[in-house]
Amino acid sequence: MAATCGVPRSVTRVVSVARKVMNPGFSAVRVGAEQFPKMDPFLACDWFLMSKPTFPPHPHAGFSAVTMLLEDSENNFTNRDSHGDFSIIRPGDTHWTCAGSGIVHEEIPEKVGVPGHGLQLFVNLAPEHKTVPAKISKLQAKDTPIHTTPGGGRVRVIAGQTDEGRVASPINEDLFTKVTLLDVTLPPGATFSHEVPAGYNANAIVL
Repeated sequence: MAATCGVPRSVTRVVSVARKVMNPGFSAVRVGAEQFPKMDPFLACDWFLMSKPTFPPHPHAGFSAVTMLLEDSENNFTNRDSHGDFSIIRPGDTHWTCAGSGIVHEEIPEKVGVPGHGLQLFVNLAPEHKTVPAKISKLQAKDTPIHTTPGGGRVRVIAGQTDEGRVASPINEDLFTKVTLLDVTLPPGATFSHEVPAGYNANAIVL
């Protein structure tokens, strides 16, 4: 449940989105402004499943491309870009590419034929930040803060913080777009509540 200044917000829209298969090695469920007009500053989110290279090296500019490899992914991914970064993204890791003025990158499964899955999020940059030099922020699974809720819920804090700053992401200072990105796992019967600042949008994607 999301709340503003302690007042619960109402859920205004619930949608189901079908998975689309692009080729035998890649499929995705995409959520964007078409489904949720109030996603800003998030432009889109893809829940992807990839088992072989699909996209050749490609450019980005004016926003951030964020890869969250889910903890139960069976495969690692490799990321390389035109600024010289080469990284292995492992299950539970987050790779945040602030494209800024421009970058070319490629992400592919480390082992061809083994499925890996995660979220790819596209986060807008404010006009004054669209031409900053590209910047890479990395958050490994072992360094991702975890907040435990009553009832056994588990909240991984990718960006932003939980209520009152009790648990904060170590990459917050690196990010030009200040967002809260939480990976929440709840056992049956458990609940999680998070206070959303006034004027902020709130969206939940259930996998």
